[in-house]
Amino acid sequence: MTWMIALVAVLIALLIVGLRVRFWLAEGRKMQESGYLPPAPSIFAKLFWAISTRVLGLLLVGPIRVIGRQNLKVKGRKVFVPNHTYELDFDLVAVATRTSFRYMTSTAELRGLRGAFGAWTGAIPVNTKVQGGGEAALNASVEAMQESCSNNFLIFPQAGLRDSLKRDEFKTGFARLAYSVYAETAVPCFIIPMALLYLREPQHKTWSHLFFSRLRRLFGKTTYGAVVVIGEAISAQDLPEDPNAATDIVFERIRTLLAQAHDTTKSQQVAY
Repeated sequence: MTWMIALVAVLIALLIVGLRVRFWLAEGRKMQESGYLPPAPSIFAKLFWAISTRVLGLLLVGPIRVIGRQNLKVKGRKVFVPNHTYELDFDLVAVATRTSFRYMTSTAELRGLRGAFGAWTGAIPVNTKVQGGGEAALNASVEAMQESCSNNFLIFPQAGLRDSLKRDEFKTGFARLAYSVYAETAVPCFIIPMALLYLREPQHKTWSHLFFSRLRRLFGKTTYGAVVVIGEAISAQDLPEDPNAATDIVFERIRTLLAQAHDTTKSQQVAY
């Protein structure tokens, strides 16, 4: 009798898992629509994200030094705004902030199983090549951030991988997002400028590289670690109303933070 109860329990568990997988696969197919808003990530999804990003950071990046984490101690919603240079930037932001967040990503990066995973972890798809695609994604992002006062958001202002930092490549979406969220909720919303710098020089090699060197060449560039500098929070209330003027300010902050990251790598070796 006991084994029958156990068998029934296993079958029920498998059925539930199967239904959830089917649900998220269906959600993944919807991620080709710019501005589609999937359900908020569950506690399990957030826990998985926290653990997996930490593990991937160790395996694929190496030692990560975080400077300025105290700047995250502001009460209100936060929009993380880093430079975008490498496929693992999402991971660096997660490790540095130690928090979950929703994020905007291209529909091109959300095909197949990646779409299901993106939906499960809170991605919002954007396709600026279709008419109204960018605006739809922005509106969905505003709605997502209104779900909870603790909701955070990651948006890359360069809207693509860039080897350098140029003002004309910065979009104004992050400023418009922060403005809109504050206007809709009257809850403080802060922009958190961040600089991400990957260490490519062999002198930064640590013992862990002996074990994970192949993994750290996964995306074509060998990585020996990274430095993340988190700047002071900027309240949406304190920014100019003109999104372009606000973007000018945040761009200069990120450029200063990136210079600080470079100076850090010259003065000392990072430690995980």
